[in-house]
Amino acid sequence: MDTFVVILVLIVLLVLLGGTAWFFTREAGPGSGMAWLTGNRQFRSVFPSANASMPFSSRTSAIMVDESHLHQLASDLREEIERATQLNLAMEARLSALETDFGSTKQLPAFVDARVQSAEQETRDRIAKIRRDLNASRVSDSPYSVRRNDAVSDLYQKLAQLDVAIGAVVNPMLLPGEQVSVPESLYDDTLIWDNWGDVADRAYAFGESFSQSRYLLDPELALRVETFIATFRTNLTTTVYPVVQDEHRSSQQRQQMRIGIVTVVDEIRPLRREFEQTWLNGTHLDGFTDDDESDA
Repeated sequence: MDTFVVILVLIVLLVLLGGTAWFFTREAGPGSGMAWLTGNRQFRSVFPSANASMPFSSRTSAIMVDESHLHQLASDLREEIERATQLNLAMEARLSALETDFGSTKQLPAFVDARVQSAEQETRDRIAKIRRDLNASRVSDSPYSVRRNDAVSDLYQKLAQLDVAIGAVVNPMLLPGEQVSVPESLYDDTLIWDNWGDVADRAYAFGESFSQSRYLLDPELALRVETFIATFRTNLTTTVYPVVQDEHRSSQQRQQMRIGIVTVVDEIRPLRREFEQTWLNGTHLDGFTDDDESDA
């Protein structure tokens, strides 16, 4: 009897469950029961189960998609897309920076090679300059260079004394060391014969010193000095001495005398510069310039 009752209860339960499934399938549509049983938690949240207190006719609306959940999912999806877009842009920026760095790295060997070649060329130039300075120093220390420098120094001193003697006669207002300038109107002392004696003595001493040391000078410089001596003698003997010895000199003769003096004075200045440069080259004092200090 108990077994019969249990079997009867089971049959009733099966009928109730089958009827419930049949009504649910008819109301929600075919396959809804399988989707509910096999769906994940998110699907069940979108398709919630119908409340038991709701009428059976309203369970269709309860099982339909909840629009608020769909909007939330869409919003979350858009945020994920935006984050992915930002990450993509950041990745592209990093890739561009890597490409730029790689391009700079590719140019680095060429830059290093150029710097190395420039440093090598500068080193070679410095070595060549040191060799030139060393050779010039050896030449300047040779016996010939020493004697030549002494000769040039002696000629320069005698030429400077001649320049001072002319300035004392032509323009006595000047101090020794000032550049001689011939006034437009010659002074009366310039026209006195005795005042030219010191000029003649200095000119003779200069010519004698040159005659003794001519072989020590460079051919061009020796020819330059020889021409100056001839020009000096010609102007003094043809335009100065005849006028100062004539008491009845005319204004034309005075003008010719002034022209001769100007010619001599203008020849002294460049010759003194040549002597200075020759002496500096011979002593090698001009071999060390500011370039050496800047290179250091």
